[in-house]
Amino acid sequence: MSTESPVMVVPSTSMVPTLNVGDIVIVKGVDTNTITVGTIIIFRSPSGSIDIIHRVIGIIKQGDRLYFQTKGDHNAEQLPFEHNIKPDWVHGKVIFVVPKLGYFKVAVSKLLGGSA
Repeated sequence: MSTESPVMVVPSTSMVPTLNVGDIVIVKGVDTNTITVGTIIIFRSPSGSIDIIHRVIGIIKQGDRLYFQTKGDHNAEQLPFEHNIKPDWVHGKVIFVVPKLGYFKVAVSKLLGGSA
């Protein structure tokens, strides 16, 4: 699938109603030059601590570099993610969703004090 993380469990409500907690997403690596507004991407947070699943809401071109503005679908009034996403932070794009199959992993992880 041309990515280090081809299968991920949705850990939060940021993409509801498109993606729900416990959904499994299949991720395919992508040439970042082909990403368009509306694509759901998975990227590493700037701190490097978590992976985030958000929709691309804008593309900024500065010289020969692209940056992606992203936002979860959950709240129309929500501000975009606070950082412009660099192409090398992007793991891939969502190509398929299996509803709720990963919910058990999310629940157990929260009980143990971790994140999914």
